[in-house]
Amino acid sequence: MALSISNLRNPFFSSLRVGAQEAADLFGIKLLVVDAENRDAQQLTDIANLIKQKVDVIIINPTNTESITPGIELANKENIPVITVDRKSSAGKILCHIESDNIEGGRMAARILAKSINSKGRVIEIEGIPGTSAAHERGLGFNEELGKYPNIVVVSREVANFDRKEARAIMRHLLQNNIQFEAVLLIMIT
Repeated sequence: MALSISNLRNPFFSSLRVGAQEAADLFGIKLLVVDAENRDAQQLTDIANLIKQKVDVIIINPTNTESITPGIELANKENIPVITVDRKSSAGKILCHIESDNIEGGRMAARILAKSINSKGRVIEIEGIPGTSAAHERGLGFNEELGKYPNIVVVSREVANFDRKEARAIMRHLLQNNIQFEAVLLIMIT
């Protein structure tokens, strides 16, 4: 069995790896783990190498919804079942997909944010990696729900690629440019 993770530096994915290893150990299954470090090409290379090793199942946390397709299709051709986790694939045969409800998570974030600023104010939205289903769906839910609050306006939308250092740099830049805001939505956990 193999697990291809988009980025092990992300604490969420690091805990995913730990949980997968614990489950594999419990059932006496050998688990191979590869880290794409958020590089689409690296993940495809990793998947090709796992297929060459003739793994029984590949669990994939895609770096990108679109770019993962060739890797999944290659596994499909070799009759290796594929399970996706947290982020979807736009194509290929998937045995099952495991995720949270990202759209509802975005809606919940908007409601909490609106309540915290009394349904009035300026917001900065910092999203994850464009092209991932998680970032897209959370942003969709957030902005859909935020539309119910006419006195809240998003003054800046930025991309931090699910990376804390990038998010800090973005906030530093916005503060240096005197962007006025009352709240920040930081879509970082994926």
